[in-house]
Amino acid sequence: MMCTTVIATIFSITIGLFMFHGGVPQMGTISGSGGGVSVSLLDMIIKVVPENLITPIVNRDMLQVIFVSVLFGVTINMLGETAQLLKDFTETRLTRLGISR
Repeated sequence: MMCTTVIATIFSITIGLFMFHGGVPQMGTISGSGGGVSVSLLDMIIKVVPENLITPIVNRDMLQVIFVSVLFGVTINMLGETAQLLKDFTETRLTRLGISR
């Protein structure tokens, strides 16, 4: 698994270097009609965390939906036996949808 991830990363970087040599704006800048606007990396990371748990689903903001999903999964696993009923329910729903671990 790790080997395929490394190969895919190297492949993607190589293709990116060949396709976009020199003409791509750097991360943290947004080009508009009136010059570049600087956006800090911290602001980009803060925008990943939603204000509430429903808004990302309604607005279809996939990065925030993934963040909420990972947070939900970690929380359920940290609860252990306390959340066993919720774990069973989730696994049953996934099995009915044809998704298995």
